Amino acid sequence: MKKEREKHLPYYDVLDALKRARECPLCELESEGLRRYVDTLLYEGVTDPGIRAELVRSKGYCACHVDVLLSFRNGLGTAILYGDQVRTFIGLLIALGSASLRAASGEVLRYAQHLECPLCRLQRENRARHVATLVDGLHHDEMRDALQSCPGLCVPHFLLAVRTTRDESVLRFLVETELKRSRELLQDLETFCRKHDYRYHHEGFGKEADSWVRAVRMIAGRAGSLDSSRT
Repeated sequence: MKKEREKHLPYYDVLDALKRARECPLCELESEGLRRYVDTLLYEGVTDPGIRAELVRSKGYCACHVDVLLSFRNGLGTAILYGDQVRTFIGLLIALGSASLRAASGEVLRYAQHLECPLCRLQRENRARHVATLVDGLHHDEMRDALQSCPGLCVPHFLLAVRTTRDESVLRFLVETELKRSRELLQDLETFCRKHDYRYHHEGFGKEADSWVRAVRMIAGRAGSLDSSRT
């Protein structure tokens, strides 16, 4: 192990996420960050001209992240924000009403141009920070122990961690830990499939019962992940 490194609040945020995770701990951290942002937005930011202008330029949130907004069921805040979106779209419709076919195509192209979804940007920034904190933290035994004990990283977070690390020992540790978790998951999947055979159906299901859900979450990451179609 290398010389003990200084620990800051982000280190303990990641460490705590690893210790309490039910799925990929970094996915859970990202989800929590998004929800904190949207909660503050709906109760404090809907009258902020800068926030609203940015959201108009981004044409609202992406289809993936808009579900985070809707999950708060804040009708007034959402109506204020998306009234801007509907007014902008009406402006396009008015322009199209008097446009030639060629001009209409140009109007549509201009309307389709947008900034990155603000929640995609927030999540991308949080993702890079959390992964960098994890990778640096793996020089500490307690972070390594926590990663070994947690459900493991989803594939998107694992790949970013591999690209982020500059330490051979950290790379080896990441790969070995992820390989162990992946093999355990595959074994659960195979057991789950075997028990669907009528010859073994009497055995009943154990911890492998939700393996198909865990496999999807591991490969894709948690719902609300970055929407690459918009960036």
